[in-house]
Amino acid sequence: MKVRVGKIPKSHLDGPADQWIDDHARGMMVSEIGAVGGREVFFVGKVFGGIVKAVEPHCSGTEHTVCAPIQKAFPGDVIIHNHPSGDVKPSEADMKVSADAALRGIGSFIVNNDVTVARVIVSPFTERELRDPGFVWARCWDAMRKAVAGERPVVRELIDQFDPRLAVAATVRWSKR
Repeated sequence: MKVRVGKIPKSHLDGPADQWIDDHARGMMVSEIGAVGGREVFFVGKVFGGIVKAVEPHCSGTEHTVCAPIQKAFPGDVIIHNHPSGDVKPSEADMKVSADAALRGIGSFIVNNDVTVARVIVSPFTERELRDPGFVWARCWDAMRKAVAGERPVVRELIDQFDPRLAVAATVRWSKR
């Protein structure tokens, strides 16, 4: 089954991780999560053709939290962390980090410990999307609105802190819809 990058079908919000992460990268993640006793681990995934093909572990945390140094990721990458409980529903902190990452053109996933289920918070950005800052802003805002019931002021605050020019670009883009 092919998944279109840039669109998140409702059926893929919580779905098989192999739709987004290839077997080699999944194996590396399972190994690293096992090496730290099943605690949370923060990864940066390298995306090729809309699929994560390689991952780099950057830190491990506790059973409930892990630091997220998103500056380790580049536009077009995906940040990924696991939830040891198996519940891939994002927390408020997950949403804040994902909003900040999305503003930088970085996607965001949550997986279970055996990397069989993935929650796509922000899908990987395409090269075309990354060339248009207004599009990045609009995708971020749209993804956050869909992922969390109601609009959260924290997303707008992050956007304004990141670069006020993006708000102008997005306003122009939204008005053309």
